[in-house]
Amino acid sequence: MKVAIVLGNRNNSDGTISKKCIERLELLLEADKNQKFDKVILSGGLGLFRDESWRSEASLMAEYLMKRDFDVSKLVLEEKSKTTKENAKYSLEIVNALKAKEVTIITSKEHLKRKWLNPMDLFEKRLKNYHDIKLSFYNKE
Repeated sequence: MKVAIVLGNRNNSDGTISKKCIERLELLLEADKNQKFDKVILSGGLGLFRDESWRSEASLMAEYLMKRDFDVSKLVLEEKSKTTKENAKYSLEIVNALKAKEVTIITSKEHLKRKWLNPMDLFEKRLKNYHDIKLSFYNKE
């Protein structure tokens, strides 16, 4: 099973989906044309400093994809994470439950370049707890 994980980004202050999140979803749409993912995990909860009245990043991403006619039967929402570290933890729990063999992390290039809480490092470190899963990253240069 091939799974994509789209990493969320903090919602705008008015509760709408962020531009970075939309860019990551557009990357998913591009990648899915070639890779044909079986499942797509949308990873993002309320984020830090948000209360329960806010919608999760994952639910806003799902709404965006529905408007773009994406196959919603592929979607799995991970709504517990508040940080990139938690994105890795909770998303890989779902990957394990799905018994996925290939995982592609979809995020923006600046996200992959940061030194603190770098998604590549976090996912690779956590993946050591799982066996036989091929990990790759997809972004635009």
